[in-house]
Amino acid sequence: MCPVKDQVLIHRGVMSKPTKKNANVDDVLLSRRDPPEYYIAILNRQIKDGMDAALRPHDLKLVDWRILQSLELEMPLSICDLSKRTVIERTITSRLVDQLVSRGLVEKKPMGTDRRFSLVSLTDAGMAKLDETSPSVDAVRSKLFHGFSIREHQTLVRLLKNIVSNGYQHLPV
Repeated sequence: MCPVKDQVLIHRGVMSKPTKKNANVDDVLLSRRDPPEYYIAILNRQIKDGMDAALRPHDLKLVDWRILQSLELEMPLSICDLSKRTVIERTITSRLVDQLVSRGLVEKKPMGTDRRFSLVSLTDAGMAKLDETSPSVDAVRSKLFHGFSIREHQTLVRLLKNIVSNGYQHLPV
């Protein structure tokens, strides 16, 4: 394996310039000219813009939909847990929940043990809104994964989960 200009070798967590001596098949070669973070950032923007456009006719944004979708999977959730699940800052999550409450899509009830905290649940109207938006969300996903086999989709999801896990384990959070 020959070193290529502007590439960095990561071997056992240590970054170095690749040489014949330290290069082997277990090493990961990352190019500074083609960083994976760039593609993840572009994809994040494409997903946000695509989902916002698809959800606009339903009077929702991606952040609203993520809250509703998270509550569909598990409820009730505290604002803190909902914030973690949706990857939205806690203060913004709280504000979004209040807006969704005023629209009748979620409800907030004081936590029994500590009335300073609230538990958030999806209402029937919120569930109906998720059902209404499902074809639009599916259409965006279908466009994003156009040409992918089921196996490729599963592999991508597995790899993304591994990257997320590595981030939690090895990066400051």
